[in-house]
Amino acid sequence: MKKLKYMTFLGLSAGLLFTQPALAYTKNETVYSKLNYDGTVTKTMVTNQLMGDIGEEIEDEAELFDLLALNKKKDLQVEGKTLKWKSDGKSLFYQGSTEKDIDIQVSIKYYLDGEEKKANEIVGQKGHVKIVYTFKNNMENTVMVGSRKEVLYTPFVVTLGTMIQQENAENVTISSGKVINNGNGYMVVGLTLPGLYESLGIDSLKELNTLTLEYDTESCSLSQVYFVATPKLIEESDITLFDDLKKVYANLDTLKQSINAIEEGTGKLENGASTLNEGAGTLSSSLQTVLTSITTLQNGSTSVTNGLATLLASLKKAEEQLSAGVDLSSMNALKEKNDVAITSLKTANTSLETIYTTNHLESVTKEQLVTLGYDEATIKSLLTVKQTYEANLNLIALLEANNTAIATTLSTFSSLQSQIITLVTQLENGASTLYQGSNQVGSGIGALKEGISQIYTGSLTLKEGTNTLKEGTKEVNQGVHQFNEEGISKLISYKNHLQSYTNKVDALMDLSKKYNGYASNNSEVTNFIYTVSSLKK
Repeated sequence: MKKLKYMTFLGLSAGLLFTQPALAYTKNETVYSKLNYDGTVTKTMVTNQLMGDIGEEIEDEAELFDLLALNKKKDLQVEGKTLKWKSDGKSLFYQGSTEKDIDIQVSIKYYLDGEEKKANEIVGQKGHVKIVYTFKNNMENTVMVGSRKEVLYTPFVVTLGTMIQQENAENVTISSGKVINNGNGYMVVGLTLPGLYESLGIDSLKELNTLTLEYDTESCSLSQVYFVATPKLIEESDITLFDDLKKVYANLDTLKQSINAIEEGTGKLENGASTLNEGAGTLSSSLQTVLTSITTLQNGSTSVTNGLATLLASLKKAEEQLSAGVDLSSMNALKEKNDVAITSLKTANTSLETIYTTNHLESVTKEQLVTLGYDEATIKSLLTVKQTYEANLNLIALLEANNTAIATTLSTFSSLQSQIITLVTQLENGASTLYQGSNQVGSGIGALKEGISQIYTGSLTLKEGTNTLKEGTKEVNQGVHQFNEEGISKLISYKNHLQSYTNKVDALMDLSKKYNGYASNNSEVTNFIYTVSSLKK
């Protein structure tokens, strides 16, 4: 029964974790280690599988002693650590011993009701059992990551497997793994990645150096435990997120330059709108002075000559201001910059949209991202991408609405300015004629007052419109500044941080590919299998 469980576990592990390449003269290596209850190694054996074409002369070497062929006896020559064999097209299995330290070291500690004990001290006891398996990655490498030297550990995936009898335990849990109750007992599988925390320095990965098995028992017994380790991180197809992030990095600098230009442009737009508003206020004030002069003249409070002189001076000032006009070229230029900015933002969103839609960021929450297994830095990056993408959409809508308001204001102001200049010119001509002694003083003053009143009312409307434009451009400028500071700048700050992670992940994948074996340097696949025997009262 024990052998059946052992072979079943190994078969499942091999099926899940490993693939066997079919190449001329390939070599697969399996390392078997027997562990004490505290995790120290008592014995290590290595089995190599050689596969070659029929008739191929194979000469293989491994750092092993006492080499022994397991399934081929004929035509096999063993000389020290070297084995020579003429392939018959079928696999050759041979075995040898080694005293070399294993690549993944295991330390095991036992606790009963919170107190540390030795393994034999908890067997047969009642209470809450906790077993902590700590894994140390001994495969340290100094490699170039970007332009810097970094210490990285060859990535390993370690799987723990054991069966706990149901009559001996309940409330079985394991950190970073799965517990399945099949009615007769508990099948426990744990997964860990020792050395990944030391390589990447991400705090949330620190717990992946340990596995903690806990259960309550009336009479403790320790089941046989298996560990399967392989030098592997994740498949390249599983890290497409990093490829998407690299595409975003390429557009971040362009996006930053564009948003800086937008912020500068909206600042100028706000200043231009403020100047236009001040000009409209001055015009209204001048026209109000004209109305006061007409009223004074009409009421006879001043002489006709003085009143007309004051009136002509005021009209002359208003005509000069209107003829000079307001420089609207900056508003037209800013409208063009807005168009460029809108195009830039839409282009930026094209880069962000892949991540946004692929990861369903329109409705995902931070808690859901944690549940999906993303690390903290990637979650922050995804949430920042979500904020940036949605902020881009809002800013595009705001800039397009602002362009419409600018176009309407320019058209209205140009038409109103032309009408006002025409009316003021006509009024000035009429006032001059009146000043020269026209006999129609009374009717001329009445008509003049009515015309000026209409112009004054129009100037108030213009002032109100320019004030609205001023406030709107101020809001746009503040919004762009906030978006730049809290969105784009924050994303830029994450760029180098995340880039270092993607570079390290690439380096780790490279270390995994370059791993050539434990007791040799030509192995295609290496599997480590550790066992800890059961212990019962």
